[in-house]
Amino acid sequence: MSIGEAYKALANVDTWKRSIIGFFVSYKMPYYAVKSIAMRVWKDYSLEKVTVLDNGFIVFGFLSEEAMDEVMARGPWLFGGKTILLQKWHPGFQFDKNIIRTLPVWARLLGLPFPLWNKQGLSMAASMVGTPLTCDEATLRCNRVD
Repeated sequence: MSIGEAYKALANVDTWKRSIIGFFVSYKMPYYAVKSIAMRVWKDYSLEKVTVLDNGFIVFGFLSEEAMDEVMARGPWLFGGKTILLQKWHPGFQFDKNIIRTLPVWARLLGLPFPLWNKQGLSMAASMVGTPLTCDEATLRCNRVD
């Protein structure tokens, strides 16, 4: 039996498929704070359950994969002013922070010349920091220029 087949054999694999794993870098937020914030900010996304593990990982269980995907698409998220890193659960997921090699960061491009405030210019400027992943709509539409 392969590892994938073994995971499918587990009764709760459907529950895990609707889970996001989160953690804070160099910070441990109390359970009540994590749960309170998550339930408030994700109340419209069918958040069902919040479980905090001893090693600092947090499991967010959703009622549907669609709602979970929406939460992932709308990130990055801040909980109490701290960035929470999120990843969809997958069968090979390991609850080990030591194996993480890259982290997404949210960068503010202060002092960027106005001619660069378009998709191509923002992408070029962001590439100087790392690999651009996304841009918030307010910045892209020039509704907010920092």
